[in-house]
Amino acid sequence: MKPTAWAQVFAGKSPALMKLGKAAFTRATDNGYRQGAASAVDLLSTVFGTDDCREGLAAFAAKRRPVWGTD
Repeated sequence: MKPTAWAQVFAGKSPALMKLGKAAFTRATDNGYRQGAASAVDLLSTVFGTDDCREGLAAFAAKRRPVWGTD
């Protein structure tokens, strides 16, 4: 996939969850396996508590585009 195509895909995602994903990637590449796995569990717990996560799941279930918050 071309970089511009990736940029379009990422631009359509939740800004708040993209920030969390970037932080998770940084933590995963800076730490060992066990510490990276623990960080992933912490991150998923954070993600599942966000409004954007609930909106994404609701939009998927309703077969509509999500409307992301401004976080």
